[in-house]
Amino acid sequence: MFIATDNFSWSENYPLWKNTVTDIEKIGAVEAIEKYAKSIDIVSWPVLGDVAYRSLKRLYQFSENTLTSRNITGTAL
Repeated sequence: MFIATDNFSWSENYPLWKNTVTDIEKIGAVEAIEKYAKSIDIVSWPVLGDVAYRSLKRLYQFSENTLTSRNITGTAL
């Protein structure tokens, strides 16, 4: 089972992108990590910014084995 989360804070300029093909739980990245830490296998952000950094730091407190989109593409974290 996959659980998608996004707080849609980026969507002001992209309102149509809220019309998703899957269900998405509307919570932020750090909150999602704290809620689902034990069951996370993959996380991904289009831009590695402050939220991604804080989220990954929190995630690694739970598990250092989670794959990220940056790990998969070979870019160092």
